[in-house]
Amino acid sequence: MMARRRPRHPPRNGLADAQQFEHLELPRERFSDEVLEDLLGSAARTVSAADGTIMIEHLYTERRVRPLDLYLRDADPEATRRAVLDFGQAIPYDETRRLDGAP
Repeated sequence: MMARRRPRHPPRNGLADAQQFEHLELPRERFSDEVLEDLLGSAARTVSAADGTIMIEHLYTERRVRPLDLYLRDADPEATRRAVLDFGQAIPYDETRRLDGAP
């Protein structure tokens, strides 16, 4: 079964990117023995292993995100260029509205 990604909820403090998954299947080789033992022992109701696959019924992941202004302060010019262009791609474009407020 393929993992189904649920809609992303806005970060609580703007510094984390949280995602929720259901029915996630991952290859066994991506887990160390120690981590897998811990998962199967502490989350046995939602984690199982079979046929070289680890199945997680419900998973929240959170990735810490560094605020753009702090990243740009320390980044080299090429990294700054890539980050600003990437950020620009994330801004929805609406040709009926202008940033300067003009009609």
